[in-house]
Amino acid sequence: MQKNYPYQFSLFILGYSAIQGVRNTSLGIALPDNGLPAASFFEIAAIHGKPYREYVGDKKSPKERVADYDENNPKDTLPTPSRFGGYCNHGSVTFPTWHRPYMLLIEQAMGNAADRIAANIEKQYPAEIGKWVPEAQKLRFPFWDWADPATNPQGLPAVLYEDTVVITLPGGKSATVQNPISYYTFQGGIPSDFTDIYNAPTNTTAYFSKWTRTYRHAPSTPQGGTDIAAAQTAIESQASHLSSGIGLLFAFPDGMDPAIA
Repeated sequence: MQKNYPYQFSLFILGYSAIQGVRNTSLGIALPDNGLPAASFFEIAAIHGKPYREYVGDKKSPKERVADYDENNPKDTLPTPSRFGGYCNHGSVTFPTWHRPYMLLIEQAMGNAADRIAANIEKQYPAEIGKWVPEAQKLRFPFWDWADPATNPQGLPAVLYEDTVVITLPGGKSATVQNPISYYTFQGGIPSDFTDIYNAPTNTTAYFSKWTRTYRHAPSTPQGGTDIAAAQTAIESQASHLSSGIGLLFAFPDGMDPAIA
């Protein structure tokens, strides 16, 4: 997308930034406010895990809007793996089918923002009519195939970790903007239930209560940071196993019980 569909890529970056609450006013484009909280990146991301609270898009009555998660209750911590407290069906056979509509939600939120941005561009710049709206209509959430054999030698694509990215603007211009694929900065502060997590086997700590943004393979320091070299090493060391593992999921002989294969 980045190379072959520059208008779609630009709309994706702008739309994804919009739902994250990032509005770059120096681009000369009328960027819409994300007026629907349920369609914000933070609220959608929280469905998958922390913060453990009721999704603002939930239509239950206020009386029913009480989270049933209790960190001291065995129903929420057993069996292993636990349900982790959020909406997501981690550790369950229903995880794939749960995840599909979840991904459709984030795609729809991004796409709706991109549609509004494309319409604004063509309204502001008549010479651009026919260039942006059709591309917004074709735009879908991009997908990186991490199980592709090419992942082993290539590792993580740069667009997934570089803090800035170049996008196309009206009139054939370009601009370097914050890369919403690489990281997210918490709007309104760090969520209250974000706590530090210590990993005994590696003697490292994830300082979630102190990091004001997301990182990729962060070092064990309160200051945070992204360690791309370590991330690439970790990915490349597992790439071949990922490919074979995914292949085996679709390779059970007819009649074999996958639970005992």
